[in-house]
Amino acid sequence: MTSRPDTPPMIRPEPTYTVDPLASLTHVKLLAKELLVELTAEDGTDAVATFAKIENEWHNALAAEKISEEQRSTLEGTLAERKSLWIGSTSSLYVPIVNKQLVARVSLTKEPDATCVRHFARRIELVASSVDRTLEAHHDRLTGLLNRAGLYAALHNWQPPTGIGQHHTNPMLPRAKSGPLSLVTIVVDADHFKQINDSYGHIYGDVVLKCIAVRLQRLTEDESRTAPTSLRNILTSRDGGEEFLVVVLGTFEKGWVEAFATRIRETIGTSELPSDSELRAEPNIYANISANVPLASARRVTVSVGLSGSTINQWPQKQDLDAKFNSVKMRADMALYRAKSAGRNHVCVFSNIANEYGRILEHHPDTDAVAIDLGRQDAVDVGQEFHVYHPDFTGKKDFYVSDGRTKRRRGSYPKRSCGRIIVFEAQEEMSFCHVAGERTVSRFPPGCALEAVPIGSIAHLLPVSTLTTAAPLTTSEFIEASIAQLAKSDKNFAVIVIGIDNLYELGQRHGNAAINQMLAQVYEIIRNNLGPKPLVSQIRPSQFAIVVEDSHLDSSDIKRSLSYEYADHLDDELEHISTELQVRVPTPGTVCIGVAYGQHSEYDARHAFELARYAASPYIDDRSKISRFNIDCAERLLGGLYLSGKAQNAISDYRRLREIGIESSVMSSTVSICAMQNGSPDPDLEFALETARRATEKDPHNTYAWFNRGTVEYVSGSKIAAYDSFSKGLGASGEELDERVDAVYLVPYALALWAKHSAEPLSVSRDVVATALRKAVNADSPVVSGFEWEDVETVLKQLDAAPEAPSSKRSK
Repeated sequence: MTSRPDTPPMIRPEPTYTVDPLASLTHVKLLAKELLVELTAEDGTDAVATFAKIENEWHNALAAEKISEEQRSTLEGTLAERKSLWIGSTSSLYVPIVNKQLVARVSLTKEPDATCVRHFARRIELVASSVDRTLEAHHDRLTGLLNRAGLYAALHNWQPPTGIGQHHTNPMLPRAKSGPLSLVTIVVDADHFKQINDSYGHIYGDVVLKCIAVRLQRLTEDESRTAPTSLRNILTSRDGGEEFLVVVLGTFEKGWVEAFATRIRETIGTSELPSDSELRAEPNIYANISANVPLASARRVTVSVGLSGSTINQWPQKQDLDAKFNSVKMRADMALYRAKSAGRNHVCVFSNIANEYGRILEHHPDTDAVAIDLGRQDAVDVGQEFHVYHPDFTGKKDFYVSDGRTKRRRGSYPKRSCGRIIVFEAQEEMSFCHVAGERTVSRFPPGCALEAVPIGSIAHLLPVSTLTTAAPLTTSEFIEASIAQLAKSDKNFAVIVIGIDNLYELGQRHGNAAINQMLAQVYEIIRNNLGPKPLVSQIRPSQFAIVVEDSHLDSSDIKRSLSYEYADHLDDELEHISTELQVRVPTPGTVCIGVAYGQHSEYDARHAFELARYAASPYIDDRSKISRFNIDCAERLLGGLYLSGKAQNAISDYRRLREIGIESSVMSSTVSICAMQNGSPDPDLEFALETARRATEKDPHNTYAWFNRGTVEYVSGSKIAAYDSFSKGLGASGEELDERVDAVYLVPYALALWAKHSAEPLSVSRDVVATALRKAVNADSPVVSGFEWEDVETVLKQLDAAPEAPSSKRSK
């Protein structure tokens, strides 16, 4: 065990200076930036740099500059002498900022006189004072982190990257976001901090808080460097007492935030705090508290962490942002409370509270009602279902045996549910439930653990007889493996995907328990109609996949497509299933059934599962009750995604379908417009042009493909090419544009006419251009991305002002 010396050996013998608590990295960088702005505006100033002395090492505050021994000597001398120093060989004036352990270096075009030196010293002093006032208003005096006012100011000043968290202004083609924008709050609270203050004094407690702040700041800076700063912004603040806030703004992968919160807990709690090096950074404070500093082995401080987040579709205004942040912060505080209740030194995510932290308060003996410690504040509502686990059977309790003299661990109690309960009344901080189904105990004792049953969970609702007489509810991986085996054989088969759209909205209306009962009935309906042999898997909470083999075929029939007799039988069964489900599924749920055939269909049998899922998509435009995958189905799927504003989804699906050999002119043309719209104002025009050209190459008679190609070409700057594409489209249809197609094309068509007229006045008459422009305006045409009404008005003015060519001919 390490002994505690009277004079700590880690304190360096060289002289040190008292550092203002605000002279943190944040302070240094802010002051350096302000000096750079203020002093470079002075006449005769070439450059400005600020140097900070941190743990007896000198650093350039804003640049990675190697400090030479000569420069180090100059900086030390300037700070020790407490007066400005001119170095003629480098034309640099060094000005000390003594109480901040900083030196400003001003590069001048000529040697300054005494008045000039005093001027710069005074200017630097004023800037430093201004920065101090700013920091005092927006930063915590003890730790240098943002305070509450500073945190709100930083939130208000942050702007999301272009195209993220902003609504698209185009009324015709809603733009897909390039990524979900999130606001996440992580609350970090030191465990048993009052005991630290009581045992070692408030001065030592302040050192602990400063060390936590330093570790938080370093960790957040490291995390920020792992992604472009435009996509992730991390703010760290002290909310008061021993509580700290970390706010994350931007885009990040699922699971990153929880992993980051765990790293926060480990960074602070897995090594001694303060460490020897951290104490070394506070030598003057250590001299006053050395007698009260605990041994290194006892210097352990753990933290409890609560976090919550929210996805933001559009970055809100100041007032709405404050409300959003306060709501997220409140939920993070609730998660922190649960982390403390779970034993401290723990990370709790708000969305996991109902699944991991609920407990039974009472099982009323007369009414059989069960009171639990979860309520509306924990996102629990009427209809929520829970598994109940006896305190001994949560999977976390060891099993011991004793012979009267010794006690030995033999194993652990398994995790086993003793019953289920369903909420019938949800209050703010608690709820009341009734017992659902059978239970293995007469009464649930207080302290029983709860585990929320998620929407889509049905295994516990299926009768035992079903599981023993039919093929079990299998996994999607097993389904995929089975299809792969069937695809290698000569057996005919079909893959059916049955989905319930708007499932989560149904859950909000009717409760998770009722919807899970409904899904269990869906499974029963499938089994009752298709029998016990087909493989059935719940591939998503809202979707089932079924693999059906054609057992009616014998070896002589193998070369035929799916036998007509069995195909008709399957159609009849699916009609029955669809009819029954329409009755069972409440509004606003809709039933989507997709079918893809295996061997001897026009597509590769290996992809039957994937194609059936496409056919079951709720986004298929004008879908029927049962959708069989074919090229028309693929075209209507991409068109439906486009109309629903899911441009990026349409592009992803198109790329995948193309990989497996499924493509048409309509598909490519639809996706060309999606690519032109997606991520605006930075659309993927190269891909848009490629798909637009593929569309016309596949079907030169597709009028809309030519019009979409013309639109994309105009947006990409190929205006004459756009005119040519519109002309070919008109040639394909043989009619006038405004009489043949939607008004959406009138604006790009008219502007392409103008571009052609401007380049070749004799090819298109001024009257034709003017007529097309006025028709576009009068038709109140939606504006395609890349076109503005100002463009049309400007062209009309130019057209009226320009003299007409002596001779012209109209171009069709």
